[in-house]
This record gives sequence, C-alpha cells and structure tokens, in this order.
Amino acid sequence: MKIVHVEDLLGTDREVEGPSWVSRRLLLRKDGFGFSLHETIVPAGAEMDLQYHNHLEAVYCVRGNGTIEDVATGETHRIVNGTLYGLDDHDRHILRGGTEDMRLICVFNPPVSGRETHDFEGSYEVPPRNVFIVGLDDYNLDKARAITLSSECDFHGLVDRDELIEPESYDLPGLIDKSLETLRAFDGPIDAIITHWDFPVSTTLPIINREMGLRYVPLVAMLKCEHKYWSRVEQKRVVPEMVPRFQALDPFDDHALEKLELDYPFFLKPIKGFASTLGFKIENAEEFAEAIETIRANIRRIGDEFTKVMEMVDLPPDIARVDGNWCLAEELMHGWQCGVEGYVLNGQTHIHGIFDCYKDRNGWSFNRYELPSRWPKQVQERMKAATKKLMAHLGYNQAPFGVEFFWDEERDKLWLIEINTRISQSHSDQFERVHGISNHEIAINVALGLPTHLDRLRGPYECAAKFHLRRYADCRVTRVPDAKNLQAVADAVPGDPVVHVTVDEGMQLSELRDQDTHSYEIATVRLGARDQEELLHRFRQVAEMLDFEFSDGGKVEDIQFLDPQSWD
Repeated sequence: MKIVHVEDLLGTDREVEGPSWVSRRLLLRKDGFGFSLHETIVPAGAEMDLQYHNHLEAVYCVRGNGTIEDVATGETHRIVNGTLYGLDDHDRHILRGGTEDMRLICVFNPPVSGRETHDFEGSYEVPPRNVFIVGLDDYNLDKARAITLSSECDFHGLVDRDELIEPESYDLPGLIDKSLETLRAFDGPIDAIITHWDFPVSTTLPIINREMGLRYVPLVAMLKCEHKYWSRVEQKRVVPEMVPRFQALDPFDDHALEKLELDYPFFLKPIKGFASTLGFKIENAEEFAEAIETIRANIRRIGDEFTKVMEMVDLPPDIARVDGNWCLAEELMHGWQCGVEGYVLNGQTHIHGIFDCYKDRNGWSFNRYELPSRWPKQVQERMKAATKKLMAHLGYNQAPFGVEFFWDEERDKLWLIEINTRISQSHSDQFERVHGISNHEIAINVALGLPTHLDRLRGPYECAAKFHLRRYADCRVTRVPDAKNLQAVADAVPGDPVVHVTVDEGMQLSELRDQDTHSYEIATVRLGARDQEELLHRFRQVAEMLDFEFSDGGKVEDIQFLDPQSWD
C-alpha cells in the first residue's frame, strides 16, 4: 500500500511548474502502478495549446471552471467540478482557464518519470525506461535487447557478474548495501530491476526492490519458496498429495541419523542451495556419514548468509529453528521431470512455458531442458492448476517463478520438487527459438507492471533444447575446442548450434564449483529443430565434432540420454 499527501510534495521535485500550470506528481513511473497520477492547477484566464503524441490522458475536474477546445473539430466543451475529459487519440486541444482556478486530477499512460515539461507542440517526451539487470553479461544483454520494449529501454548492469558467480564466500548484507548505493547514485528514474541468477541474487532482490520503491516479492513469500523445509510445510497445506515425506535435519547434530524417521533410500540436501550442489542420495548409514562430512565442510558458504535474510522476517518458531545451515531429508521421488515457468502480476498467476527436463540414463545429472513439453495435455493442466493454487497460497506476487515436478507415468502421480523465484536463463534460448523472444520479456514486463502473451508469438523452430555435455570421472582437461572447431560445428550442423565451453585447458575437473555430485559439466549446447528426434540427432553430431581431450585418454564420453518419448 502507498499513501501520499499532496502537501508533502510542495516545494519538492514532484511539484513542477510551467508558464500556465502547476503539477504535483502523486504517482510517477518509478512507483510501479503502470500509470502516473497528477494534481494540476490551471490559473483563471490561462491558455495552453497541447497535444500528447506519446501519452493517453484522462482528466477529472474537482474545482473551478474552464473550457477545452478540440482543434480537429472546433468543438468547445465546458469544464466544471465533476467533468472528465479523455484524450484517447492523441488529440490536439486548447485548454483555457475560466473565472477561477481549475484543480484537475490527471492520469497519464504510459506514466511520466517526473522530469517532463511540455515541448513546443505541448507534448511530453517518453524518456527511456531504465532497467537494471543484476550480474549482467553479454549473453543476457543480447536477450534483453531483443524484447518487445527494447527501443524504449536503457539497460544497466548492477553488481559485477564475477562477484555473484562462484565466489569464495558470499556477503548478502554487503551485496544489498552496494546495490542500493549504486541505484541511489543513478541520475534518473529507475523503472525495473531484474535477475536471471539464483542465490544470492534471487534471495536479496525483493529487499532491493522494496527499498527502491519498485514492485517486489514480499520477503516472507520469497522465503516460503527458497527455504526448502518451510516450502515443504506450505506445499503440504495446499497440495499434500504431491509432497513426499520430509524432515528437517541438523547436519551438525552427531545424533541426527538416530532422529531421522525416513527409511532408506532418501534424498538429503541443504535448506538453501542451487544446481543440485551438496545433494545426495542416501542408501545406508555409511553414505549418510560421508555426505554429512562433505555437507559440514561446505554448507556454511551459503547457509550463513541465508540465515541473515531469515532473521529479517518474523518466522514461526518451527521454521526459525531450521536456519540456513540445516538440511532437508525427503523420500525419493521418481518419474519424468518437468518445469513450469510463469509469473504473478497483481495477484494473478500466468503460465507461459512448460519444459521437459531430461536426465541421463542413470537418472543422475541433467542432460537437457527441452521446449515445448511433450507430456500429455491432461498432466500439463494438472501441473498448471497446482501451480496457480500454490503461488496464491504463498502470497507470491509481482515476479516470475519456476515450479518443478516429477510425473510417475506408471502411477499417473505428480510430485512437486521445488520452487524457483526467477526466470531461468537456461530456458532463455529455447523461448527465442520457439516463440521468437526470450523469457527476459517476462521478467522485464512484470517488473514494469505489464502482461505478456508468449503463446501468441512464433519463432523459427518447433522445438529447442539446452544440452549439458558432461564427464563422469575426475581428470585434467588437456584440450578444449578452439574458435576454428566451434565455427566448423556451427557450419556443419543445422539448427543454429551455439556451444559454450565451461572448462579451460589445464583445469582439473574437480576444480569446477557448484557441480552436482555425479558429474562435471564441460560444455552447454543450444539447438533448434523440427521435432525431438531431429533435435537429438543434431546434438550427437555436435558432441562428436567437439575437439575435447582429457588426461585419462578419453574424449567426449557416450552421450547418455534416453530415446525420444511420445505420449499420444
């Protein structure tokens, strides 16, 4: 809720004067309402020739009198208390004050920034929207520049990418302070701040947006998504049939295993993590002990900082005891994996994409994220319904999200895996190939208060995927594809393949940060095709051409993905 008293605006930069008017800007573009609201005083006897080429305006008179002349028709209309006029066709008009000052309440769409004054035609310019992207890099800048509103936006980076990705340690309060310092020093209005990164950005962005007076996810709602134990507690209240048995576990408790009520096998993971880091399938007490040793040595890197954010909220006692250095144990879930991407705008949940998330034959590491989903339509509709019900219950609002599911085909049962509080940059390229535009369109539009309809857009391919090329044993990288090799791949394989090598020559694979516990990612490959069979064939071609070599004598290992699936 926002409360504004007009007397508080007098003498500030929100009170703007012209030769024949005074305007108090109660709501501006940066306030995030999607329109601006002004109180304008037009003195008795004043005359203004106006035409808003870039805005629509509605004006309601609450005091005084005057007239408005429609220049195109020559008609003149009397204005008194209780009169509204709307300029819905960029109408040129002459506004004249009457025998006493007029007090007008004006609404502009698009909203004004607050610095505008009338130009020689009596119009307001539309200044560019300033959009800040946390951890901006060249790849995501290209995606942002391709959105529908790109010509109306200036994009700015906020916090260097290297400070966010794979640092030795995190400092969330420092990240928040540094971001706010940069934003407050910016010379101009700030219209939106978005991210495509998980921790630490997804956790802190609601705080930064709130402090800057922009649209933000309530911090409690964000924590109910990102705190894996709290999220399970809330999920069980809404979709209990989709939630596995689970239990919070303190990894620093030497008697933790004795207190565990789950049977083997179960899955163990930190309360807050990402990219399957520190996630373990536990088959017996020996594996539990090994996992706990690894978790104890590494969990505080993220857990200590996540706890600081938890302390900003008045938590229920059962949640407060489970800080960022605890773990979640839960029964194993099985099935095909799928991700629902959507957004909540003004309390309404919208879903714009469903991805099939394929793992390797062992069911360990992700092989690819494929769009569109091939799951049966009735299963997709059940996922959508559950997602909308869940996001409403959590109070999540004004931001994009992703919800992941398993579908046990044999039992026709859906399992809810987890909730992510951002767009996924792993999905951006697929949206471009299938819909002609990245999901950055979603993130930016939501931050600006605008809806998006990706289903009405079509790209050059019927399906697309981001593949992960992996090695499963630790060794040293002795050769990586050079520019010539990558260009040869691009020239030889259809589908516009884009290869991103994620290792360096001379690197030991175990030096890679934030990998899952089963494999090492050596490259990603983005591809488009007419259908899934063609997509997988093209990926095999790319993988076979890539010039990798490793100290164990191998090249690229066998491509471990399942055969094409079809549910008719």
